Amino acid sequence: MANVSTMTVSRALRGRPEVDPETCRRIQKLAQELQYRPNTGAARFRKGKTGMVGTVLQTEAAPLAVAGQVIVGDFLVGISQHLSEYKYHGVPIFERELQADDGPEGPVFFRERCVDGLICMVDSSDQAKQVLRKQQTPVIWLDTTEQQSRNCIWRDEYQAVVEALRALRDAGHRKIAYVRTEVGRVEPQRHPSAVQRSEAYTRCVCDAGLVPQKMDVKQLISRLLKGKKTPSKKSLTAAICYGLREAFMLSRLCAEHGIVIPRDLSVVSLDANIASNYYWPQLSCVPYDRQQAGELAAQMLLKLIDGQKFIKSVILPAESVVGQTILPC
Repeated sequence: MANVSTMTVSRALRGRPEVDPETCRRIQKLAQELQYRPNTGAARFRKGKTGMVGTVLQTEAAPLAVAGQVIVGDFLVGISQHLSEYKYHGVPIFERELQADDGPEGPVFFRERCVDGLICMVDSSDQAKQVLRKQQTPVIWLDTTEQQSRNCIWRDEYQAVVEALRALRDAGHRKIAYVRTEVGRVEPQRHPSAVQRSEAYTRCVCDAGLVPQKMDVKQLISRLLKGKKTPSKKSLTAAICYGLREAFMLSRLCAEHGIVIPRDLSVVSLDANIASNYYWPQLSCVPYDRQQAGELAAQMLLKLIDGQKFIKSVILPAESVVGQTILPC
């Protein structure tokens, strides 16, 4: 109908500059009249691509609560937004599928080439990692203990603790507790940040010449109540919480026992997401833009899919503390 080659039609529909403008307009008009729509999937299939990216999630729901399912959702939003810009689609894959005994060719989604690459948000077993290496599938490790020099993204948890301590010490606090997470305390269900944040707190507090005091929420409340009975022996004035779950629990128990935040206790969370907007007064926290991290992971993976051999790992810097739950000591 257009009396031109297939290659010219393809180039005209993509608006390539080497096609004569008049020919390009004529072909595009014909395509519109025929209600033609490019088949991106077919084009990728011809190049041996599926247009699909797998996002590997924890098999069980409980360990996801370590960082909070809302937070995992933040990663997925960022991943999906970037993939959609390049006509890719994300599909969830549970870790157990990497460990499935499907024969020498590995899990079905490898055997049938269901995805072009993976973004792993869980600490996979050695068996799962062997499967990934054998299949030579492009992988980006996002927020896991896989913190190597290539193809990984994680936040600088040490710097996050430094920022939290700096904000409290600038307000005059010297007796600062660390409220640890109680979720998934039995390995291997712990999120890597559970260890990193706790160790960073101990190191930073000792470097500052202070005394480390780690405890769970109930133990902290008990200490505070003893301090109210004997004000002269008040031992704690501030707390750094592992995350939002601990900060919310601390806030609820403080309210039940007449302890006012931040009048009686200054609080900083080492994490934040949209749920922190419902904390009053505004929770002082070290923000972690997981949506941005998800976008970055997708960007890195697409480069690997396009043939780049490896991507230099990215350590996300910790941001400064924001919020209203710190008062001068």
